[in-house]
Amino acid sequence: MTNAAGTAPHPTPPTPLQQQQHQPPKDQQQKALALNAFRLKGIGDRIRFHLKGMSVPPVAELAHLIYAFARGIDFAVSAGDIPLTAGDIPEILRKVYELRKETIIQSSLMILAISCKNACSNKWFQPADSRDILRMVNELSGNFCTSTGQAASDSTVLEIISQIMPRYYPRLKFERLITSIEAKVGYDILMADFFIERSLSRDEKIRLIVVQKENLDASSCVSSPPHVSFLVNGKGVDKRTNVSMEQGPQLPTDITKMLKYGANIIQGVGYFNANYIIAVAVVNDLTSFSAPKLDDYAQPITVYPAERLR
Repeated sequence: MTNAAGTAPHPTPPTPLQQQQHQPPKDQQQKALALNAFRLKGIGDRIRFHLKGMSVPPVAELAHLIYAFARGIDFAVSAGDIPLTAGDIPEILRKVYELRKETIIQSSLMILAISCKNACSNKWFQPADSRDILRMVNELSGNFCTSTGQAASDSTVLEIISQIMPRYYPRLKFERLITSIEAKVGYDILMADFFIERSLSRDEKIRLIVVQKENLDASSCVSSPPHVSFLVNGKGVDKRTNVSMEQGPQLPTDITKMLKYGANIIQGVGYFNANYIIAVAVVNDLTSFSAPKLDDYAQPITVYPAERLR
């Protein structure tokens, strides 16, 4: 669902996750949820008025409304809330879906569809509506990628990560996997969406890990594929795009500032010269470090202070 080569529209980059506030006290959270539900209804009404021809704002303004509607859904889902107007959302999505050939609308529509898909997981909708939403998500993804990639099994990803972390990244601690894609040799445009809960600790770091599945004993296995660009929410990942590629082995890239609470998207675009695992995971810095005494221990990748984001 993206482009790196100008073949498809980029989703609008969201508000950085780290700039958002801690979860408010319970009474404030309830007020925030009530306000969000009120705004969600208001935005939904404005979208319907536009689609019925009762209001005729510029298409770009409609796209802005759709993004705002998706953010409202994300906020409610991340807080475990189901607004009273939840039952109206599938029909609004269907009406917006009818505009899917409008280039300016495509990115916002995809974001809205993914937000609705996450709401399905929280049982917001009737089974028939949920099935319809999943169908629309699958069809829309074709505008942004040639495939969603082969879903890598968690056991395979965790096994590979368990091998490379102590060998190449001894100063980092893998906490948990958020999502992953398996890339095969050849040209592809891959995509996966994932959801960030508001309960995520501000001390945790979410990183992008890219590993060549073969030859894990060589440090080159953690080099980014040279002809592939990685994007998060439509924005290129530093040192992992064709305009800012870092040569040689790479540290897992901290992408926390590129994320938002709710729905997010990771994409890989270009020619994969081997089979890769692309993973988004919570990986934190170790507070203390002592190098393991192993005969086959590989020299860790050097981390210079200037490269640290915090």
